Amino acid sequence: MRNRQKFYVGSTDDINQRLKQHKSKHVQTKKSFDQIELVYLEACRNKTDARRRELQLKTGFGRGYIKRRIEEDLKNAGMVQWQNSTFPRLRHGFDSRYPLMIKGIIFDFGGPILDGYHTKPLFEQKALHKGLEKDIFQPLIKDYFSGAHIAGYKTAEEFFAKTKIPLLITIEEFNDIMAESHRRMFIRPEMVELILKLKKNYKIALLSNYHAGLHEQLKEVFKIYHLFDVVISSHDIKIAKPDNRAYQIVLDKLGLQANETLFTDDKEENVEAARGMGIKGIVFQNSKQFMAELKTHLGVSDF
Repeated sequence: MRNRQKFYVGSTDDINQRLKQHKSKHVQTKKSFDQIELVYLEACRNKTDARRRELQLKTGFGRGYIKRRIEEDLKNAGMVQWQNSTFPRLRHGFDSRYPLMIKGIIFDFGGPILDGYHTKPLFEQKALHKGLEKDIFQPLIKDYFSGAHIAGYKTAEEFFAKTKIPLLITIEEFNDIMAESHRRMFIRPEMVELILKLKKNYKIALLSNYHAGLHEQLKEVFKIYHLFDVVISSHDIKIAKPDNRAYQIVLDKLGLQANETLFTDDKEENVEAARGMGIKGIVFQNSKQFMAELKTHLGVSDF
């Protein structure tokens, strides 16, 4: 690196030897440097991963991330003078102050991507119409989704036969409410656009507490299955968030470590569980808020 505005990104299996080669002008590069100083270092366990990381760091996303990491270090860590510029002095090895760059982003479905799927107000309206307390159906809804999400049953009829909670509603009324809820659902177009941009540089996964048929709905109804490298439904694995096993399954499918991923969900307890495993987390409130926090985590100013 010659000054703060010029960066060289490369990969090597011997950092000390590579630095000597650069300083002695024995490395062919597209950029010419009068002097070079190591200012940022990541470590991978094999050459394939290292090469993939090098290519990613050479993108606009990667360079923006590196610049942000250096600026944070300038503000928060010890500094040394190097000629006319100021840079942090790094060891020739992995520096724990520089975590591995995020390689994968895991999305919840209902909330971050799917909106309008709100059964609670519909059941409240039905309760009031029947002259019952507004929240009387909430235990029934909770029991239904808890079982549906882990393949406890496949149909509402099967649920009605198994549940021990007083029904106070007919199977026809129940199905009508669920059908109306489905009619109100829609995919957030701004999130689809965002994911399409993110796919160029990150692995994208979907981890959802969802009943049977998620894969089919993504393919045939919403037509967004192509957005994801990995799709995990609690119904398929019979494990629901915030169980740590659900997060580990998606990490294994992605081939990534916890500290290489970021997870977003509209339920705080699910995000906290992910954070407890070392996954970075964002509680989804709305698209604008999520995108702003995501930029901070990724160290970019734009997507």
